[in-house]
Amino acid sequence: MPGKHSEKVVLSISADKLRNVAGAFKGTSDPYAIVTLFAADKDQKPVVLGKTEAIKNTLNPQFNTVIEMDYEFGKLLHFQIAIYDEIRKAKTDKAMGSAVFEVGAILGSKGNVRAKRLKKGGVIFARIDKKRKVRSGDLTLHLLGYKLKNVEGMFSKSDPFFEIHAETAEDIFAKLVYRSKHIQNNLNPRWDPVTIDLDRLCNGDKDKAMRISVFDHEKSGKHVFMGSVTTSVNSLIAAKTHAGTGDLKSIDTSRALQLKKKSKASGQLVVAAAAVRNVPTPKPPKSNSDAEINLPVSMAEVSLDDTEEEINLGAEYAAAPTFVDYLSGGCEINTCVAIDFTGSNGDPRKPGTLHYIHRDGVSLNCYEKAITALVSILSEYDTDKLFPVYGFGAKYSGVVRHCFSLLQGEAQGLKGVLDSYRKVFSSGLIMSGPTVFKEVLQHAAKKARNSQASAKSLGKQAYTVLVLLTDGAVSDIEETRQALVSISDAPLSVVIVGVGNADFSAMQFLDDLKGPRDICQFVKFNVHAHSKQSLTSATLEEIPEQLVSYFQSKNIQPLQRLQRGGSILQDSAVFEDAGDDEEIAVSLDFGENGEVFVASGGLYDQTAYTNNGAPPFAVAAAVPQPYNPAAVAPMQPPTFGAPLTIKPPGQYENPVSPTATAQPVYTGAPLPTAPAYGQSPPAAYGQAPVPGAPPAYAYPQQQQQQSFPVQLPPGVGPGMQLQVQNPTTGQFMVVSVPHGIPPGGTFHVPY
Repeated sequence: MPGKHSEKVVLSISADKLRNVAGAFKGTSDPYAIVTLFAADKDQKPVVLGKTEAIKNTLNPQFNTVIEMDYEFGKLLHFQIAIYDEIRKAKTDKAMGSAVFEVGAILGSKGNVRAKRLKKGGVIFARIDKKRKVRSGDLTLHLLGYKLKNVEGMFSKSDPFFEIHAETAEDIFAKLVYRSKHIQNNLNPRWDPVTIDLDRLCNGDKDKAMRISVFDHEKSGKHVFMGSVTTSVNSLIAAKTHAGTGDLKSIDTSRALQLKKKSKASGQLVVAAAAVRNVPTPKPPKSNSDAEINLPVSMAEVSLDDTEEEINLGAEYAAAPTFVDYLSGGCEINTCVAIDFTGSNGDPRKPGTLHYIHRDGVSLNCYEKAITALVSILSEYDTDKLFPVYGFGAKYSGVVRHCFSLLQGEAQGLKGVLDSYRKVFSSGLIMSGPTVFKEVLQHAAKKARNSQASAKSLGKQAYTVLVLLTDGAVSDIEETRQALVSISDAPLSVVIVGVGNADFSAMQFLDDLKGPRDICQFVKFNVHAHSKQSLTSATLEEIPEQLVSYFQSKNIQPLQRLQRGGSILQDSAVFEDAGDDEEIAVSLDFGENGEVFVASGGLYDQTAYTNNGAPPFAVAAAVPQPYNPAAVAPMQPPTFGAPLTIKPPGQYENPVSPTATAQPVYTGAPLPTAPAYGQSPPAAYGQAPVPGAPPAYAYPQQQQQQSFPVQLPPGVGPGMQLQVQNPTTGQFMVVSVPHGIPPGGTFHVPY
């Protein structure tokens, strides 16, 4: 069942250089396509969504039939396109190839086009378009050809037919809207009148350019181009003229459209009839103050105009742009990931703790599951697949970092994000506290503003999603509230996932936040631990509305749909091999009356949390090491006992920088980075690098640290780690016992 944030989209299908399966001396295949929607879990069944028309004698079909789907951001929607050769008087048709696509991946590609190369030859192209909520009406059109240039030869005449494409580009990606029947041996053909849906033709824009092309029909399917013309719905209506009584001399050609082939005149198209019909008459809003205009969506609620007069809906009735409109215009969705490294997560080497890295290379902890689920979806809308990965709540050289980078630069794809997360535990990181979101939020907002400004300068659009993973409530609710309100005008959405069994009731303020825009969504991971799709759907469901609200608040409309050129076969962003999904995805059976049934297959399980195709990782690099490069003794296993009673109480030591007393604002300089094992810790957040200094990190300037004493429990010695509880905040942190401390001795831990 479609969700409340779903949109109707339509799938257009074409193919190129398919393998001919008609057989020896039987001509060329007559392909058609069947689309099957995969089941998302074991309780669902795959569904055959529809079937296109069969096209005679061609290995390069452009199907006119479109398939409708419900798209919802946050849910993976996999489907198979299977192409068959229609064989008359046969029980079953012959398979020509198949491939599996995902709707979000197509919408995230430039031009909303994705292509897959088939194992046995040929390419299948899938294109997704928005389906308008309110129909724009129909174009009734009657065309005549006039003195077409013959391309058949000296002893016969061409058999012309015409095609209408919704774009002017003459390539396989231009959306085919209509194809007429051919007329034998006639250079002055009178084709049958046709009615075309304006939404498919021009998305309701009657001035949008389209292309009409005329071909000479050949039985082999290798039709010969005769000429084309670029026009629009309004131009066709303006070109309407008297079509005569059958005699060529009686036809008025004063408004005829000139066909051209290689810039040379090749005949004319006469518009005998052109009218817009069946336009719904919208109900005006009750008052000018209405924030939303409700247009009728069912035929029972609309009145249909059966005259040839146009009805202009007017700007005040124009439908508001949607998420798919912005995606179709090429809006880039960038993703940042921020991870909680406070001590309350527990020792990452201890099984059962939140950051524990499983040694089988397959099992995932809760942080990894959340990262895998969310980044695997968001990455489809990011063309370069580069993701900044931040940490907060950890100490380097005794200084608490509330925003640091886990790697130099950005992570490449989901695997890069997971690798940077796993390797950070060997960098000298000490899990600490408190839980502070402010600096991460401000940094992400600054990055989002910079990305949109850069995109705007190039005539593009960009939006950013911050995925923030935490195991506990923030230490300062009011500070976090103010930070979220202050960045609510940025092109940014913040999704916060609460990991673990902590009491997250204090995070309720995120859902009640009042500001210029609602940009934040909080979700408990444990509520959705049973299903990856449940988590992604709940976490990402509000992003489409938040994206649209940002651009609309700035009066930024969607860009025109991006067009693709013939170079798509070399474009890895939209082109890939079908792989094994070509043959094994869905098996179909055919009934006697043309019905199509799913015989087997068709399950793409979206419930299991897996590496999502990423190869198993090397655990050795992620095993935490003591932050002491000079130590030669092997690392001792961690020891955790009951929380220690510490006196006297104190406060956390905040990182010291030149702007420590002011609200930190990201200036564009690189964030501190978690160093590799053996390197010096990073410079303080906001501290500028010293010109000419060596690449090693400089230690930040620090004030006199306050600390609290910790007495060693029995059986614990130098080099081992302890989980201690801060006497002020009650949060836990993991610390290493310094060398030289005797059994039962005391050492000091900075707040």
